[in-house]
Amino acid sequence: AAAPPGAPELPRAVPDPAAATAAISSAAPALAPAPARPASAPLRLDRHVVREASRASRSAVQQMAEASGQPAGDGPVGADQRLADSVARTVKPDCLPPGGTHGLFTPLVAAYRMATDTCRNR
Repeated sequence: AAAPPGAPELPRAVPDPAAATAAISSAAPALAPAPARPASAPLRLDRHVVREASRASRSAVQQMAEASGQPAGDGPVGADQRLADSVARTVKPDCLPPGGTHGLFTPLVAAYRMATDTCRNR
């Protein structure tokens, strides 16, 4: 595919193979792998490191409360309060809704609650 007479000569899209080979071989030393470095120090998980990580992960509110000596949140829960909370969680409501009905669905709701054991029978 020769160019018509008088047309400007276009640059070649494919470079000279000898020049391309020379360019690749001169770039090869720059692409050599980096020398191997030793791994980082082994992971230390003693109580001091874990305690410091725990302190660092506290929220700003918890850190301010700790610095002021005030409890953040509800404070410590006693054994009697834990027992009262667990008893309150185990109490099941009646199968029929207190103070209201579900209309036509009341028998279905009561049957579902009995079948799934989420209520106490009268």
